[in-house]
Amino acid sequence: MPTLEGDYSKRDLDSKHNERISDLMSVSSGGTLNIRSKGDLYLQQFSRETQTSFQKRINKSILDPATKDAINSTVGKIFSKPIIVENYPTSFNTLNIMNSFDNNGTDFQDFAEELARNAIKDGLCFAYVAFPKVAGGNKSQNDVISENLRPYARIVTSKAVINKVYSNVHGRDVLSQVTILEYHHAKSNNGFNTVVSPAYRVIELRNNVIYYNLYVGGDSVDNGVINPIGSDNKSIPLIPCYAEKERFFVGKAPFEDLAVLNIEHYNLTSDFRNQLHVKGGATPVLTGSTTTESKGESIVISGDTILQLEEGSKFEFVTGGGELSYSVDEIIRIEKKMDSMKLDITNDNKQTATESLINKAQVESKLLSIVSNVEQSLNSIMKVMCIFSNETWQGEIKLSKDFDLTVMSAEDANLLDNRYAMGLIDRITWLKENHAGERLRTVSNVEELGSVVDGLNSKE
Repeated sequence: MPTLEGDYSKRDLDSKHNERISDLMSVSSGGTLNIRSKGDLYLQQFSRETQTSFQKRINKSILDPATKDAINSTVGKIFSKPIIVENYPTSFNTLNIMNSFDNNGTDFQDFAEELARNAIKDGLCFAYVAFPKVAGGNKSQNDVISENLRPYARIVTSKAVINKVYSNVHGRDVLSQVTILEYHHAKSNNGFNTVVSPAYRVIELRNNVIYYNLYVGGDSVDNGVINPIGSDNKSIPLIPCYAEKERFFVGKAPFEDLAVLNIEHYNLTSDFRNQLHVKGGATPVLTGSTTTESKGESIVISGDTILQLEEGSKFEFVTGGGELSYSVDEIIRIEKKMDSMKLDITNDNKQTATESLINKAQVESKLLSIVSNVEQSLNSIMKVMCIFSNETWQGEIKLSKDFDLTVMSAEDANLLDNRYAMGLIDRITWLKENHAGERLRTVSNVEELGSVVDGLNSKE
């Protein structure tokens, strides 16, 4: 079969861009322990800060879950209701495809959610449709079932696509070659564990035939032709799923700006905690000298000590309150900007009824766009899987367009509070109505938690 030449492991410009976005989003949504493990990549070390002190500061730094919450909230709204799959082939039941869509136990609903989650996080994700190698001649249905000869799909992240070759044919972008980063598992020399090595799957459409080569350490360890039973498939089975398409194989991450602010917030709060530790208390400052000092004795300051100063000397306590106040203001400013960037209508209840409706319409429009892209990708995946199984996809996959975007305006919130204060509704009803209006939400800082608790206590 034809062999491919060149450096297949070298990223093209689009792949480098996708890698940068994916790394940023993974760190900002990966949790506190993950970002701590990155050391000084995402936390600035002070010029005179020792490595020991810096490491202690890293171990105390906390990442706000703003980006992670925004992604989870968006996925939750899109998949708040089950996916509707209409008219899928009967063989999908026979081969248990819907219950193990990736041939590894993941059902179709979970697969779709994971595909969308990665697309929303990174702006782009892929599904690679595969078919097991078929040895021998014609296969009976029993052979197909017993040997698990069935198409399956697996998720490929945006940064796993290393390079590509494509052309525009009649206004349509057509992929003719792509390299996918995988990981090859092999038994170790001692025979008691597994060695994992980077592997590069190069897929090429040449002369109307799809070839593949799997390279590990520069050697081809597997190769062949992608030509499933009875298939006339003439396109590389790698399907993109965009949150928002920027160009071919490049998406736009909805929460990229939020992720940048999230990391800035991580640095600011880390700096603030350090300042609070260093400058939170008053520092004694002596200008000049004391009578004790002139006698060569050490200075001791305690509750029962009188400090006698020489003429012209001065003793006082100095605090860094002004700098701390500035840091708090800056943190609050960043948190407000982060809230404004979440694709969520649960930021606050200070909006008027009109503002709430406008915000709801904007969020709904964004969600509908993402849903449309995910639906298109899922239908394309099904179409390719049917080609692999020598069938025709005549069904349709639908995601719910009802996102339950109920909001509570300031007027509604005040009316509800007044009814509760007057004893017209009980505490349970008040909590349920607040929850339905998305007024009560998960809190992420002490100040907000305190205000919610105070608000609840005042209702007693």
